[in-house]
Amino acid sequence: MSTNFGKFLIEFMEKNDYKLEYVAEKTNTSFSTIGHYRTGRRLPKDDFIEKFIKAFNFNEHEKKNIYDAVLKDRTPPEILDKLERFERYSKIENAKGNARRIDTVKVPLYGTASAGPGYLNLDIELKEFIIPKEDYREGRFTVKVEGNSMTGPIKSIPCGSVALADPNMCTDIEELIGKVCVFTYNDETFIKQLTVDRQNLIHLVSFNPEEQDIIVLNPKMLKCNGRVVKTYYEQRW
Repeated sequence: MSTNFGKFLIEFMEKNDYKLEYVAEKTNTSFSTIGHYRTGRRLPKDDFIEKFIKAFNFNEHEKKNIYDAVLKDRTPPEILDKLERFERYSKIENAKGNARRIDTVKVPLYGTASAGPGYLNLDIELKEFIIPKEDYREGRFTVKVEGNSMTGPIKSIPCGSVALADPNMCTDIEELIGKVCVFTYNDETFIKQLTVDRQNLIHLVSFNPEEQDIIVLNPKMLKCNGRVVKTYYEQRW
């Protein structure tokens, strides 16, 4: 059964189309000894490893692979098994630690953006909502979404989602075409997608095809409170 170094040697020779005789000549080692290293019948000594590395001018990464292979081959199986289990455990614990180290910030959470004719009172903050720090920008706030008006066959903002909105991204109407925003129109506030038809009329569109568009007949009454940049949805099972 081949050893770790034996496998390395076999792959190295096949990759470069080297014969046993050539490797034996380059390392000043007998033909049979190289054969034994390949099959794993013998483990290479330190002097051979140094000659092998020097003869073929391996880079630092390749050197490390060679040393690691030899070290594993020389380590008793029961010790190697414990080391590998410890390494797997350490990786799991490091992953847990990295997950715990995610930085977060608190942003305002405002009233419900309803599915039908609803409202959102931006003057009253319901509570704070925690988001990843990487999602935060100055002025951003969140809105709790209720109802199914924005639940569609292709795009969806499910009921129970929290939408993160950025007021600094509320630009001219032309720039908001196709964007989802928290809009206020006629004193009612919605999360809708803005579109413009061929008659140049503004529509506030739901993702749910069963919901009728809100047609903006008086654009001066339309206000963008914030463009939705991300949504958060916790699904429990």
